[in-house]
Amino acid sequence: MAGPVAAAFVLWALVSWLVVGSPFEQFTSAYGNATLLASADAAAVSVALPARQLLWLAPALLPVLVLVLARALGRTRPAGRGRALALVAVPVVLFGTVLAFEWVTYLSGNLLGFLRYQITAIPLVVVLLGLLLARDDEDRGRESGLLRASAGGLVVVAVLGAGIVTSARAMVAEPVDATQEYHRVAPLVGAAGPDVSALGMWAEDREVAARIDGMDLPPASVLVDSGSGFAVVAASRHPERFLITSDDGFAAALADPPGHGIRVVLRSEAGGVDAVRTRWASLGTPGAPAWARSLGAVAPATPFSPTWTLWAVTGRP
Repeated sequence: MAGPVAAAFVLWALVSWLVVGSPFEQFTSAYGNATLLASADAAAVSVALPARQLLWLAPALLPVLVLVLARALGRTRPAGRGRALALVAVPVVLFGTVLAFEWVTYLSGNLLGFLRYQITAIPLVVVLLGLLLARDDEDRGRESGLLRASAGGLVVVAVLGAGIVTSARAMVAEPVDATQEYHRVAPLVGAAGPDVSALGMWAEDREVAARIDGMDLPPASVLVDSGSGFAVVAASRHPERFLITSDDGFAAALADPPGHGIRVVLRSEAGGVDAVRTRWASLGTPGAPAWARSLGAVAPATPFSPTWTLWAVTGRP
């Protein structure tokens, strides 16, 4: 089994390198995690953060795992013990490797510390609960079906209910451990003020899209970096009007918008990677090119939203 898996990994790495230049573009590219971490001014890495997040999402994971292992090891017949341990190993390996990857990439400085990255703990604890409460031949006759079902129901309610309570607590009261969730859930339930709210953070992107939709523009005539402008393109009724980062001709159009049929340039003024902002930082300054005419700005909808500026391309000077 290891041979085919290793061969598949090598083939994937080779194809990725040939297509995009690196097998790990999600980490190393200009839009990868390393760049996002640098631009986000992320807090120092700490093993305590993912450990706390794991407890918020699945506080009973470790106790349930210990009980399942103890039950498997307590089998009287060696064959039954081996089968029980194998059944435990499957979900632990399947979900645990995902969690391990998230921890390693976070602790190595290649991943932001978001609560959602630990979410695999929830299906893991659910499957372990199923193994803990499942009956086999050695269990038959030890207790009545009604008693076992009642006790099992109470265990399920206690374990999953505890996770619901603790994860809800994190989302309304933990801006560090549940960064993204807190800024959306806490203001919604009144646990935080509007100054920390990310609700409606894409409103200005929809406004930009509406302005572009209202213009009579040909296809591929609106230049935008899809890393910062994906919500604009997604909100538009005419996505074909945009020339985005992954399109053929984007680099050439970015270098010379008038010469490549660009009619409007969109620039995100802050946050994340924006190739347009990097190349045309001079727009709006005395050193701006003669072809650029301001179409105004769209103010940020929330503290987490960027300001957009729109520039008409008037032709070569």
